[in-house]
Amino acid sequence: MPRSASRLAGVPVAVVGGGPVGRWTALLLAQAGAVVTLYDDGSLNTGLINGGWGFAYHSHDPAVGHLATQGIELYLRMRDVVLPQGVVTEEWSTVQRASGAAPFPEGLEELEGYRRLDPADLSVNMVEGVVVHSVVVPGELLLGALAQLHKDLGVTFVREHVADPADISDVAFVVNATGLASAWLYDDREFTPSMGTVVRLRKPEGFSGVYAWDDATNCAPYAISQDATGHVVVGGTTKPVTIEQAREWVDAGSPPDMATGEFLLGHISSYLPALAKAEYVRTDTGIRPERSDIRIARDQNDARVIHATGFGGFGVTVAPAVAARVVDLVAAGVQR
Repeated sequence: MPRSASRLAGVPVAVVGGGPVGRWTALLLAQAGAVVTLYDDGSLNTGLINGGWGFAYHSHDPAVGHLATQGIELYLRMRDVVLPQGVVTEEWSTVQRASGAAPFPEGLEELEGYRRLDPADLSVNMVEGVVVHSVVVPGELLLGALAQLHKDLGVTFVREHVADPADISDVAFVVNATGLASAWLYDDREFTPSMGTVVRLRKPEGFSGVYAWDDATNCAPYAISQDATGHVVVGGTTKPVTIEQAREWVDAGSPPDMATGEFLLGHISSYLPALAKAEYVRTDTGIRPERSDIRIARDQNDARVIHATGFGGFGVTVAPAVAARVVDLVAAGVQR
């Protein structure tokens, strides 16, 4: 992917946070000609973030839904460039429309392998009033592919903890893409984090599809088939936590919640018996950095800092659209 002769040629920018938003932002900034340094200390297991859904589009939150639609459209335009040759992706949709549900991105129906699953054909209750589209791209494969593109574009990667992004010198702009860590880096009390756990299983022969439920456990359980890895990812968001508890979990090395994983596996197997005897692979736990209002804006006290945080577990989905908006904010700052 060559650099373009663009409005950001030679502008030095630091991106803090190596999750989906940070990596897409580094990519689009570098593609636009900026000189990019990406900082990430690995403390939040970014390679495992959103490893189940890949690109998933929900219509719960209009702001997130709008970013998700744009993000999927941008991803689909760049898919052949972003993903390594030979990586298999699946397009699945589970549809139960409600009034006001946002439409799918234009042209999605023409994708090879795209399927609309009729809830009437499933033996489970689909989430009421939700439109779900999932381009199943395992998160670790996608982040790895973005990292390779960074190298091709000359992005400098620094494995280092940044205590305060505003302290980074010798750059024109600093992008705060730290997700959950923004809660304590900026004492942002608008975050309402929740902990989720996923269990990876070896995919049973003949198993396929994306399933989601709205049931009495109130944990939004799901099961997702991944042809690219040969896994089924089952999980759900189960535990609201405080910012202090989230910080303690990070400081402890982000350990998996094995007890919750066992509960989810047993619960979801009651809906999908084929998973009850599937081979266990591993358990991962993460925290959704939910915020009362998503934040894509320049810092009020430091014009160099641009925040891109608070997407509540939709980082993979919204990341391309968020990155495009950050590029616009950097460009607007250059023009001042």
